[in-house]
Amino acid sequence: MSQLHFQTDGLSVSYKGLTIALLPKEYALLDFLYQNRGHAFTREELLDRVWPLETPVDRTVDDHVYRLRKKLKPCAEVVSLDTVRSIGYRLTVKDVRPLTMMPSQTDAELNEYAQKMLSKYHLFGQGDALMMMYQQQKVLGIEIDPFYEVYIRFISGDFFWLVESEHVPIEHRLYLLLVLFAVAQDDTQEALDFIERALATDLLPEKNRTELYILDMLFAMMMTGRVDEVLERFTTVTYPLIEEKGWQEGFLMPTMLAESAAFFLAGQYEKMEGNLNRVEKMIQEAPYLRETGFYRLARGVWEIHNGRKAAGKATLEEGLDILRQSKFVPQYLFHLRKVVYFFEVQLDEPELCREYQGLWKDACKQYRLEEVAVKIREVLQNVLL
Repeated sequence: MSQLHFQTDGLSVSYKGLTIALLPKEYALLDFLYQNRGHAFTREELLDRVWPLETPVDRTVDDHVYRLRKKLKPCAEVVSLDTVRSIGYRLTVKDVRPLTMMPSQTDAELNEYAQKMLSKYHLFGQGDALMMMYQQQKVLGIEIDPFYEVYIRFISGDFFWLVESEHVPIEHRLYLLLVLFAVAQDDTQEALDFIERALATDLLPEKNRTELYILDMLFAMMMTGRVDEVLERFTTVTYPLIEEKGWQEGFLMPTMLAESAAFFLAGQYEKMEGNLNRVEKMIQEAPYLRETGFYRLARGVWEIHNGRKAAGKATLEEGLDILRQSKFVPQYLFHLRKVVYFFEVQLDEPELCREYQGLWKDACKQYRLEEVAVKIREVLQNVLL
């Protein structure tokens, strides 16, 4: 049986010599369903996965499915886009013949380059490039590190898959679940309790354990009033470990920006401004997307604190736009919540506070964070209590 072939550059699929042109979101929806063929998705899940960080209308999925069904009629003997009662839609692929192994799959040098490219895209904060390489690995004839199957689901906002996946051991998901739970729930102390319990077990890989302790849990600690403890940890643990392990490239800027947040909450404004100025110079030499977005948000908060409301708001919006562009959904959510927290506890701007609270509420609804938090809590209780 012939196969359906995806052609990314032309946004089309081909079957038995026939090329079917698709619109960008038609292609994205078909590609996602093809990668997850046989699995039924609700409309909400498809909106989350194919239209992340967008606000499509209610019938968006139905309209795209209708158009895809019409365009895929010539391929009916190999694929069908089915309605699953009370759930949503499922793509069924029939009798697909396995591809002959490509020479590139056995080329160690090429696969090593591919892994380096993934690492670089990760560092640069280019989520789209990460997703493209993962989704097109069969076309490229490369084998992607299994870590990226989990990580790419995480950064794309596929949170229910992360929670419910049965074929990925909990040890490979626990770190991301802890990080996500700290963002998704309202009880910050509960999130910290789970993190501290996890750190006391041997379930976490050593690198994840270290990342949690030296950086990822620190803002939750700030939110629970432990700012002085956080500042001490930066000095005595975080910076020395970054130096010892040679992690400057990926950790130094995020660490300095996190420390800036602690300085801000502690009222140490000169130190905060000094950190921001140093990070600004670093970004000029290494303009990574995520770090640039983090920096613009921190600078926007600083501008508003100093009475420059219009400039600060413009800078905040720029930072959020950059994080949306990066397609690292959890980072966008975390830093949006961080901005809201600053407005609630440190900035006397009620109108702006309500505006960003509204953005946060919309994001919670879009990614169903309340439901996600409930499911993660169940997993963590089973594993850690």
